[in-house]
Amino acid sequence: MTAREHLSWTHLIASNIATRVSTLQLPPSHPVRRLLTIFTFRATEVNLSAFDNLVPNTSLLHRSAGLTYSSVKEVFDMSYTACEIFEPFADRKYNPALQKLSDEGKFPYISQGAEYYEIVRTFVKSWLKNAGKAESDVQARAFYAGCQTASAGQKYVLPDYSAKAMAHLISSIIFVVTAYHELVGHVIDYTLLPSRSGFRLTKSDPTEIDLQSSLITNLITASTSTPMSTLMSEFSNFFGAGGAPAWEKDVWASFRKELVVQSKKVQKDDAKRPAGLEFKYFDPKRFECSVSV
Repeated sequence: MTAREHLSWTHLIASNIATRVSTLQLPPSHPVRRLLTIFTFRATEVNLSAFDNLVPNTSLLHRSAGLTYSSVKEVFDMSYTACEIFEPFADRKYNPALQKLSDEGKFPYISQGAEYYEIVRTFVKSWLKNAGKAESDVQARAFYAGCQTASAGQKYVLPDYSAKAMAHLISSIIFVVTAYHELVGHVIDYTLLPSRSGFRLTKSDPTEIDLQSSLITNLITASTSTPMSTLMSEFSNFFGAGGAPAWEKDVWASFRKELVVQSKKVQKDDAKRPAGLEFKYFDPKRFECSVSV
């Protein structure tokens, strides 16, 4: 999960592509760039730090795993070709048994993930509608084409441009850097104790990781502690400010209201679950607006 879903899919693919392509193809005042600014905030610095700490030979990830560096590179290659991070969450298919659990309210990753994704997609569609012709102008299409090209060679390749595909792309980016990152990037849950998770088991006690692996793993955890603004912030100095259209504030305010409702629902659902079986990761109150380290 650290190398694939978290580092590769979330940081180096979804967040990095969104940041790089929006910067190259969209002027700062373009409505699509304005929308993505919040969700790519500080992403260049964050993703570069993640790369430097975890990808190179003798990096923290390499040192903590019992793998040669050629094997580590194979993990990253596999992560790229298996990537389906841009596939809309609403379109994903699951094992029938998991889907049944979700329908019964027993697998919130699917049910709450789908609910949050629809809230995001409604917000994105409203934003793009207010953007008018800019939604599909030359610059917007260049942004989409750049993301599509960047997805080549992955398990899920973005389809050709359409208004629906554009809304799904932006919604997927937002979903990944907020909700999905809250789940796969909450490293401390796995590394807090040597009995929880790690890269190498001890020979004397296969239920715990060895001391060196535990220390390096916690160094990785410590490097992920930089805070980021929360998603449910007002961002009053950005939306509708500095000559930006006033409708930005209204669309963002509507989005925040829906997040408050969803947060209360997630908390209510959790209260019904046995102690220790809560699933708090998809509570919008916990989300940050962009990937953090």
